[in-house]
Amino acid sequence: MKIGIDIDDTITDSYDIITSTFCHVYNVNKYDIINNKLSYEALKKIFPFYFDFTKKAFMEIIPHARLKNHVCEVINELHNLGYTIEFVTARNNTEYDNPYQISLNYLKKHNIYFDHLYVGVHDKGVFCKENNIDILIDDSKENLELANKYGIKTILFNNIFNEDTTKFTRAFSWLEILNILKKIDFN
Repeated sequence: MKIGIDIDDTITDSYDIITSTFCHVYNVNKYDIINNKLSYEALKKIFPFYFDFTKKAFMEIIPHARLKNHVCEVINELHNLGYTIEFVTARNNTEYDNPYQISLNYLKKHNIYFDHLYVGVHDKGVFCKENNIDILIDDSKENLELANKYGIKTILFNNIFNEDTTKFTRAFSWLEILNILKKIDFN
């Protein structure tokens, strides 16, 4: 079985470090962003200078994003159970000078096991179908909707801007993801 796993806000707390830095640089009230549950897409629409910020800041701040609790242990256990671990991220050249390298460095720095790393993936549904990925774990409800169109099983990692949906199996921690995966029937 192949598991596709997103990086930002699924294994990391990227949103926290990105919004903190963004608000500091542009003198924006962080609580306005958090209280309004603004997603990355909303930030891009509201702040026209967001892309300038990402290109300048992401290479510096993303390596310092906190890893979510129990990620390494759970992914190692999934590997030991025979799952193939595929990291599938939308990180791209618009936000990073080298999205593959920064992602690879982060995974290695934190000793996170993986079989493959894919960057610049914008339609995760098509990608999962074409690469025979059986389940997608992501914080983006849009990505999970795309995967569901192709019959891919999904787990939504909880965050502040996806709390409004009840459509997907939701996980609040990596230990919970492990329990969910142990119960999924892949037949």
